[in-house]
Amino acid sequence: MLKMRVTIVLAVLALSLTLFLSNCSTAYAQEEDLVAVAPEPEAVEIGESLVHPASPLYFLKTLREQIELAFSVSSEAKLNRELEFAQRRLREVKSLIKVKQQEMIQPTLDKYLRHITQVGQFSQSGNDSSVRAGEAISRHVDVLARVYDQVGNPSAKAAILESLKRAEQHNRELLTKLDITRQQQLIRKIAAHQALACRFLTREATTSSLADDQKQALKERVIGCRENVREKLKDEILDLRKKRQNIKEEVINQQRDRRSSTPSSTAQ
Repeated sequence: MLKMRVTIVLAVLALSLTLFLSNCSTAYAQEEDLVAVAPEPEAVEIGESLVHPASPLYFLKTLREQIELAFSVSSEAKLNRELEFAQRRLREVKSLIKVKQQEMIQPTLDKYLRHITQVGQFSQSGNDSSVRAGEAISRHVDVLARVYDQVGNPSAKAAILESLKRAEQHNRELLTKLDITRQQQLIRKIAAHQALACRFLTREATTSSLADDQKQALKERVIGCRENVREKLKDEILDLRKKRQNIKEEVINQQRDRRSSTPSSTAQ
């Protein structure tokens, strides 16, 4: 009898230890892989351009932008112009995909990268315009990630990948320059999009047809992206996940309540 009791106690202790370790490993996985648990952001819709690089009147659009930039005097005005121009380039990319002119995507995104570089130069650390720029570029990350699978042209895919990496890096570096208040403002607005960028880069680093050295460089970029999520975006991503879970549970409870009330309504 005593031997049986000892066996039962040991079995219970073993089961408890197993459950404890399981819970610990689950918590650790959630802590370490916030990128995977981050909720999917809603798709950003920026529209398309009627006048794009394949259009015969595109040179007039270029000329107009040069004039618009020339009349922008302050750094903030120039920043806003460059942000608008960058978004126009993304609209043009979507139009080029639609009209099957994918060979023109790479030069279009080369211009996009120049606009992003100018945004970084005109941004002043700690001001509201820097936060607006970070929010806008986080939306660019979303657009680039979603159009990538729509193209088959190798140079176009490479240009989209490079643009996405640069946009993600811009915001990662921006977060280190902002004061705490503005940093938190930006974190709330870009958390889900930055996690989406990390997931995209992770996928490409393991499944794409890149050369080995390119894959290795991309894997290093993924490490930096994930570390940024853990350090800067952890609380916001977990909060977003919790809100999504609460909404899901609320919907399930409402459906359950409706099902349970149906028989009583019929009986009456």
